[in-house]
Amino acid sequence: MTAHLTRADHDRLARAGLRPLTDEQGLEFFDGALAVDLGQVVTATFDLPAIGRSGAVPVLLRGLVRAPRRAAVGADSGGPSRGRNGSRRSLRMPVSGRC
Repeated sequence: MTAHLTRADHDRLARAGLRPLTDEQGLEFFDGALAVDLGQVVTATFDLPAIGRSGAVPVLLRGLVRAPRRAAVGADSGGPSRGRNGSRRSLRMPVSGRC
């Protein structure tokens, strides 16, 4: 079923977190899906860490995948609330311009 896929297609699928199946695995998974009384079955193997690194975790997999934590803006990164050495900077704004 996937003989027409190029190396680039395989690489793209791997980055998305889908692992390739052998013919034997595919048939085994298909037989298993037919044997269960469920409305929907996904016959695939996932690389969950790769899915988490992709930055776009599909809604259906969010319960399985822990996306990497993103650092808060300014958290020791020299962002708007911290200086280069990590110390707090005071924001200098005239009182009249504050909310």
